Amino acid sequence: ILAFRGCFMGRSLAMAQVTDRAKYREGLPTILHVDYVPPFDADDPKHSTEKAVGVLKRHLSRYPDQHALMAMELVIGEGGYYPGDRDFFLALIDVLREHGVPVMFDEIQTFGRTTELFAFQHFGLDAFADVVTLGKNSQVCATLFRDEFKPRPGLVSQTFTGATASIAAAQVIIDHLTAGDFFGPNGRVMQVHQRFVDNFNAIASRNSQLLRGPFGIGGMVAFTPLDGSFDNAKATIHALFDAGVIGFVAGADPARVRFLPPVGAITDEQIDAVCAILETTLASLA
Repeated sequence: ILAFRGCFMGRSLAMAQVTDRAKYREGLPTILHVDYVPPFDADDPKHSTEKAVGVLKRHLSRYPDQHALMAMELVIGEGGYYPGDRDFFLALIDVLREHGVPVMFDEIQTFGRTTELFAFQHFGLDAFADVVTLGKNSQVCATLFRDEFKPRPGLVSQTFTGATASIAAAQVIIDHLTAGDFFGPNGRVMQVHQRFVDNFNAIASRNSQLLRGPFGIGGMVAFTPLDGSFDNAKATIHALFDAGVIGFVAGADPARVRFLPPVGAITDEQIDAVCAILETTLASLA
């Protein structure tokens, strides 16, 4: 398997091998070999693209015809909310296509959280989606395949599917998202993101020591609290939880706090209230 450095693909036996966190593999047998490619760096687009292409080519030449696929997080999620770039992805996909390596887009966290239903649509990569995983916002997880990759009957059984009620709930959610005014550059998803951005910027303008950011895209919002240490990020999410706000730690060096706002329900007033709690919490920790 090929994947981006810093990626998170899950914690099952197989996916823990791909997830770039050593502590998730403690005590587990090695069942997959994974080669990592450096992700996109928005501060150095040209060089990071050249570097990633060079590393990818070396992996492919070192193990010719041995890679099953490249698993791509289009936005590095738990690794710190780092969005990619279309030209960056296309440069890698050109090399993968040349070597006959399929592309898997991991949409578990990005599904329904960009300007389109899928992040691969947001980045204009529709033509290159061989396998797509989705979940979270959909309430039930799914794997989508091109026809030539579709598993034969018997390879996937009822054990691995959601309940009928879960699938029905997912259909209602997807219908609501696609029928509503959620997507596009000015859709509700991006409005929610901008509301957080405006609030974060206002907090930083009043006290630049409290946070840096914002980071992420659409319904994936993150900031670096205080000095960016893991201990302070962890202290922040615990203090926020006590104050009624749920956040998660993401990334390392610096560590960030990430929010996954429920874009289908959250109001501007609630976003403002969350950010007021955030400012008070960070000030008390500082």
